[in-house]
Amino acid sequence: MPNGDTNGLARELLEIVDGVFGGSRGDLAEKALVLMLSVCFIKRNLLHGAKSADSMNDQLENLDISSQSIAALLNIFELGFV
Repeated sequence: MPNGDTNGLARELLEIVDGVFGGSRGDLAEKALVLMLSVCFIKRNLLHGAKSADSMNDQLENLDISSQSIAALLNIFELGFV
């Protein structure tokens, strides 16, 4: 984080995310970063706030995909691609 500038870091991360989803950026490290951020947002959404049983059931697929994504990232890091 440059000089503790969290706003600058947030802007940089948003540029990376927009670029990866927009197709203008996307080396393996940037794609891994965006995947990790996406998983964090999904998991944070699941853990915070009141949820009914029905709404939690609706999130099962997101949780499953997030878990598979984490496993894939761990394999990528273990193999040394990032």
